[in-house]
Amino acid sequence: FVTEKVWQALFAEATGIESVHLASWPESDQQIDRTLSEQVALVRRIVELGRSARAEAKVKTRQPLAMALISAPRWDELPDALRAEVLEELNVNSLARLADADELVDISAKPNFRALGRKHGSRTKAVADAITQSDIHALALALRGTGSSQVSVVGELIAIDADDVLISEKPRSGWAVASSASETVALDLELTPELRRLGLLRDIVRIVQEARKNAGFEVTDRIVLHWRVGGSPEPAEAIRSHASDLSREVLATSLVEGAPEQPDGFFQAEDLELGLHLWLARSNG
Repeated sequence: FVTEKVWQALFAEATGIESVHLASWPESDQQIDRTLSEQVALVRRIVELGRSARAEAKVKTRQPLAMALISAPRWDELPDALRAEVLEELNVNSLARLADADELVDISAKPNFRALGRKHGSRTKAVADAITQSDIHALALALRGTGSSQVSVVGELIAIDADDVLISEKPRSGWAVASSASETVALDLELTPELRRLGLLRDIVRIVQEARKNAGFEVTDRIVLHWRVGGSPEPAEAIRSHASDLSREVLATSLVEGAPEQPDGFFQAEDLELGLHLWLARSNG
């Protein structure tokens, strides 16, 4: 109904077409940037693999990790802006190529008979045997770098591309990995004390934001925030070491450890898992 109203107001008289429902779909006069489109699709696949690896390892998305290792054809061609998107979406501190950490990786490969069958028909088995007998490490490097390689079948060189081989690059202990076709994402699961504090901080920000909402505060309201932690000392350490970050995220003009002297007028909230008790009030400053 809204679209029809807009059409009647802006286009019906000019086009002579009485209703939007009688009009043809418009044609775009803009050209699609094929390279950018393929790069964005690659970024989306990498992010999905990274999230899959997190889920398999039971590591929350809010928990920052030190590093993600990426293996994918044309990964090196991605511009910095798209790499930054991967960094943010995977919530890691740095990115590196999986090939740069060979000591962490066990590489295996097997022929993709479905793809080979479409290309080689009756010669599929011979090509598959040649792939199996080749130097798997060299083959994987070639497919990661250029997306293509060659194998010899009875003295004839046969072109092989990334779809023809299912490569698995599995990081060893302390890493989580997810693979699809020729693309692999590996996440460093080692949590330093600082990474744990950052993960807790994100949980605390979420808890405060929920408390703000439940208290009926406006999104732009500045607040006074008192807090107290019982049980594990880690949440308190996270707040103390990142007090300015917490204040900025939740719009707190004052962040005080301990209950307010006069709690009347404060909205109270708590999280039993973290042993966190909160007191919130609108700031007058």
